[in-house]
Amino acid sequence: MHGRHGWAAAVLVALVAMVEPALAAEFSVQSDTIGQAYRIRGRDGLFTIPRSRLTQLLSLYGTDLLGKAGDPGSYRELSIVLNFSLDHDFGVQSSSLDPHDEASFIPHLSRTQVGLLTGHLSGRFGLDPSFTFSLGRVFLLDPAGFAAMDGLKLGLRVARVLSLQLAAGLELAPDMRLSVADFSPEGVSWGNRDGYPAGVHPEVIIARPRPLLVAALGLGIPGAGSITISYRSTWQDPHFKHVSLERLGLGLDVSGPGLPLSVRIRSAFDLVWRRFSEIDAEVEVLPHALVGFGIRFLHLLPLFDSASIFNVFDIDPHDEVGAFVTLGKPRSSRLTLAAGAFLRLTDVSEHDPEGDDRLSDAGGWLVIRARLNPVEVAWSARGSGGESGVLAGTRLQASILLLDGRLVPSAGLGLWFWDDPLRREHYGLTTGGSAILRWRVVRPVLLVAGLDVYNNRVSGTGLAGNVRLVVEF
Repeated sequence: MHGRHGWAAAVLVALVAMVEPALAAEFSVQSDTIGQAYRIRGRDGLFTIPRSRLTQLLSLYGTDLLGKAGDPGSYRELSIVLNFSLDHDFGVQSSSLDPHDEASFIPHLSRTQVGLLTGHLSGRFGLDPSFTFSLGRVFLLDPAGFAAMDGLKLGLRVARVLSLQLAAGLELAPDMRLSVADFSPEGVSWGNRDGYPAGVHPEVIIARPRPLLVAALGLGIPGAGSITISYRSTWQDPHFKHVSLERLGLGLDVSGPGLPLSVRIRSAFDLVWRRFSEIDAEVEVLPHALVGFGIRFLHLLPLFDSASIFNVFDIDPHDEVGAFVTLGKPRSSRLTLAAGAFLRLTDVSEHDPEGDDRLSDAGGWLVIRARLNPVEVAWSARGSGGESGVLAGTRLQASILLLDGRLVPSAGLGLWFWDDPLRREHYGLTTGGSAILRWRVVRPVLLVAGLDVYNNRVSGTGLAGNVRLVVEF
């Protein structure tokens, strides 16, 4: 285990060891084993490379470490969570691990990597008001973005109306490898070292942990929704001299069983660039229990920072406005339908400085789900066209419950077409199919096996198999 990933686990284990054993304490362990095998096909189709890897996840959960409170009117709870991961890639070439091989060596690369995904000691004291804390490796999610850190998170909630959260620590920033090379026969990309002295590898960037501060204030209206205001800041260096990310977030949720509408707003304002990096607003009117219609507005400015993890697939700034309609209840109706249409403006000035700065497109989407026990079928389609070219895709998915739900086979088939005029040589028609089998062998043992097949212009034909074994005890 890397040193900076192991200290949190050691501290947590020591803290738990100091807690007086309680008869009410409960512990559970979950083991998740994932095997993966696939073949990489070169662009010219002249060679294929078999690859395989094994991932082992091990989770430990401990609850009621303090036992029950002696005073019936008080409440106390102490728990611990540890999630470890082990990843072994059988396809890593020996030359990539040899520091004397200047042509292939990749620093910090290893066949086997062990890490701590999450690990924290958490507590809750009191019912109203209630105080909570988490110490260790935690994840944070609020309107300002996402963060994973090693540190302390504190929370206070009063009468379900007021909530306050404060968190401080070191933001997790794992090593990132960048490459300017094309596909390499070893299955590992490496950068161009022309002009760099021996021992300097331009494709490797060591991202150091950065100090992180997060604060969030929430106001709740019983039966009507809530509003959340959050602030986060990270520093480029540990001396607090250069702020690299400073952001304000606003979240608004208006919904309730007796309300004829729902409102959802998520926005993030970047204080460094002084502009909104994201606005996602949706209003839905519910005139009937089975019918709804609404509008949605989306503004996205990808900043490619650690707080924008959910935006990595939208690489171009864009604005989108649309309308939608829903029929049926998602969890109870045998047949549900959702459909919508949208207009989209995309800023492509970085790709084509001499052309139009903004491209306009229009499109629509449709999702239909049918449940007729023990069979469930889902069909989805999405398409758009305009100045950005034609983008269209569809997927059909079906599953069946057997042996009282213990055995669930499913299969899917998808088609995806992308004709982007700025990236025409990279895209085209992609076809793919998948088959998955979920088998609850006994109550604590789950076996999942899957097979994926795809074909496209860039990668040719691909085949991947996955086997997952989950054991809980």
